Amino acid sequence: MKNYLKYSIVLLTGFAFLLASCKKEVGPNHLPNLPELTRSPIPLFTPDTAFDAVIQEPVDFHAAFTIALYFPDDVQPVSCDIDVAMDGDYTKIEKLKTGITTFPMQIDVTGDDLAQLFGIDVNDIKPGDKFELRATFKLKDGTVLNGFANDIGAAETSSDIKNFPGSQTSITYNAVCPLDISTFLGSATVVDNFFWEDTYPVTVTEPSPGVLKVTGINQVPGESVLIDVNSKTFIATIASQVIDPAPPFFSYTNLSMAGSGTVDACNNVITVNVSWNVAQGSFGSGPFVLKK
Repeated sequence: MKNYLKYSIVLLTGFAFLLASCKKEVGPNHLPNLPELTRSPIPLFTPDTAFDAVIQEPVDFHAAFTIALYFPDDVQPVSCDIDVAMDGDYTKIEKLKTGITTFPMQIDVTGDDLAQLFGIDVNDIKPGDKFELRATFKLKDGTVLNGFANDIGAAETSSDIKNFPGSQTSITYNAVCPLDISTFLGSATVVDNFFWEDTYPVTVTEPSPGVLKVTGINQVPGESVLIDVNSKTFIATIASQVIDPAPPFFSYTNLSMAGSGTVDACNNVITVNVSWNVAQGSFGSGPFVLKK
């Protein structure tokens, strides 16, 4: 508390100093030390969910996405290129498509396309590889906004701005092991270092295609949760559900779980960031790991 008061006094003193030093510069004709701002486009990537989202079989991989402008009625670029980086190597950027001038535009990409960009055979794409796609814009004044500038130390000329609601300034295609959901059936293990703070056995069934039922949550035989596993995106989702109306601790009621995460098919692991709640409030969220 003493440190809190100390920091508060320092902040208040600094704020007062700023007010005193700036008050003479206030007004429409006095904008002190503000740089001249340039309006620029922001890319908006939208994956086509009818196509692949991850690379399971490189030879058969076929994805599609739309490149558009987040502010479609604002400043327009002269042209746009789709740049690609492989495995986080931002010193070698290849171009999937160049000279885009119409927005929105749908673009297809295959495993062969990605392999040829980096001079490898399509069969050399292995689980663990990843391909990041971003947009580079050229503006009317000749300025180039590089999609990967943030990763090579030139953030002031980057098109990679992520903090707008609903924005998606890039797409990443990860190469993964083929998913066989039946692998998780039977006896499995939960690692929960956040809520239950223990590792314990569970039983897994598949009540409907692509849905896993995990029984024995929190080492309570009657507690079970459903995990929806998307075999196209490798996203695991726990829709909000009450797993125990009267959990055996304290006097809480309606213990529920909700969250989403990813599937690691190479190691047969599902990791979900789970929010734990009761009717009386929330315990917060943390990793919930199901592994075979």
